[in-house]
Amino acid sequence: MKRWSKLKKRVEGIFCQNLGLEIHANVYSITTKFDTFLSPRQWITLDKRVIFDFPGQFLEGKNIDVHSKITYIDEEGSTLSKIFDEYVLTPKDELLNTSFAKDRWGFTDILKGADRRLGKARLLEKYKDVASDGAVGMILKKRFGKERSKGGGHDL
Repeated sequence: MKRWSKLKKRVEGIFCQNLGLEIHANVYSITTKFDTFLSPRQWITLDKRVIFDFPGQFLEGKNIDVHSKITYIDEEGSTLSKIFDEYVLTPKDELLNTSFAKDRWGFTDILKGADRRLGKARLLEKYKDVASDGAVGMILKKRFGKERSKGGGHDL
């Protein structure tokens, strides 16, 4: 758990101050009649509201058996931490143009929206068409307010 604390501090250190964005991680036990599995959970809150929840939001509504869910969580569970590492090691001038191959959930877009090192004009241009009720849209709205809706993006 010590390693997670260090990574959490590094990632949250790039967020804009007073944004109210936090990352969290935990491990839960899932017990079946045959075995017990450890299930990682990582989530992001904006003003205490969950805006990203792995694996929860990616399994909701899917009618799949417990074994398939466990396999998915086990295979993908450590991926987010790897993405955190890759993101913070990427030079800031390359971030907006970098495609993170392991990110199949749009997770790095959330990080980019909150990253204080990225310029306002470039961020607003890149995410001008993002929905205002999604995680990235909520972050940009909180960060830039009314200016977010300029330039043809969705009204906030």
